[in-house]
Amino acid sequence: SRKIARELENGSLKSIYIPDEFHQQLRSLCRLRHRHVRHQTRIKNRIKGHLSTYGIIVPEGIQFSNWSVRFINWLRGLEFYHGSARDYLDICLDEYADNRKRIALITNLLRGYIKDNGLSDLIKNLCTIPGVAFVTAITFYTEIMDMNRFADEDHFCSYVGLVPSLHNSGEKESDRGMTKRRNSILRHLIVEASWVALRKDPAMLMCFNEFCKRMKKQDAIIRIAKKLLRRMRHVWKNEKVYVYAVVA
Repeated sequence: SRKIARELENGSLKSIYIPDEFHQQLRSLCRLRHRHVRHQTRIKNRIKGHLSTYGIIVPEGIQFSNWSVRFINWLRGLEFYHGSARDYLDICLDEYADNRKRIALITNLLRGYIKDNGLSDLIKNLCTIPGVAFVTAITFYTEIMDMNRFADEDHFCSYVGLVPSLHNSGEKESDRGMTKRRNSILRHLIVEASWVALRKDPAMLMCFNEFCKRMKKQDAIIRIAKKLLRRMRHVWKNEKVYVYAVVA
C-alpha cells in the first residue's frame, strides 16, 4: 500500500477505463447474443453429426449451408428405423428454433436501445464500411465504447489483438505468431468481416492480392483486418461515412 501511495503521489499510475452503467449493460446484452450464436453453431453441428452417424445424405437441391425453411422441413420429414433417433432430431430442431427466436429478440432489443440513446448515426456510418453490418457495428461499439481512450492506431490494434507476439533473448528475436492478449470477440469478428470486405471493396482486394505474393492467405487476411480496423476507427472519430476504393 505504501508503494501504491508513493506511485500515486508521483503521478506514475495509469487509470483504466470503466464504462458507465448503460454501456456496461448494453455490452452484456450484446455478449449474450454472441453466446446464443455460438450455441446455435453447436446445435447445427449436433444435427450434422446425427445425420452422418446414420448415413443420411442431404439431397443436392437443398441448401445445407443456409439452413433454410426448406431444409428444416426436410429434416422434419426424415424417417428413422427407431423412434429414439427421430426424437433426438426433433428435440435438436426445437432447440434450434427457440435459439433463433432468442437471437432475433436480442437483435431487435439492441436496435431499439441504439435508436433511443442517439447512437443511430454512428452505427449507420460504421455500416457503410464493406464487411460491416449491424451486428458487427454494435458489437464493435459495445466492446470499445470510447475510441478516445486509445492514444493511436497501434494501441488500438494491440487491444483488439492484431499484433504479433515477439520473443527477445539477447541478440535473437523470434516471431511467435498472433499475440495471446486480445479481445477474443473483436478479433474474430474483424477477421471474419475482412473476408467479406474483400468481395466488396476493390482496394481491399488489391492489397490482399499483393500480400498473398509474399505470404500465406491466413497471414494476409490479418493485414487486411488491421486496415479494416483503421477504417472503422477513422469513421468513428471523424463521424463520416466510408469512402470506397481508397488504398491509403
